[in-house]
Amino acid sequence: QNYRPLPPGLLRSDVDGPGPAEIVLDSEEQAQVRAAFARLDPDERELLELRVVGGLSSAEVAAALGKQPGTVRMAQMRALGRLRTFLEEASRVG
Repeated sequence: QNYRPLPPGLLRSDVDGPGPAEIVLDSEEQAQVRAAFARLDPDERELLELRVVGGLSSAEVAAALGKQPGTVRMAQMRALGRLRTFLEEASRVG
């Protein structure tokens, strides 16, 4: 009756790391994302870095860039759409 949760890392899925195939796929995917990201305009990269990487809200990004939050949200949607297009192009080629 003394229930104690299992310690983290005890379950097999927690212990097993990615296999060689997963590591190769991850590095290929990362390279594709980096290449697609580099194709964005500098303003788009900055906005996505602040929103996605930095985790800032659209209001925080707007304040940092001197724009309106709605403008930031629209620019983010456009930038993500272009990023998606670049990634789709890369997957067709690669």
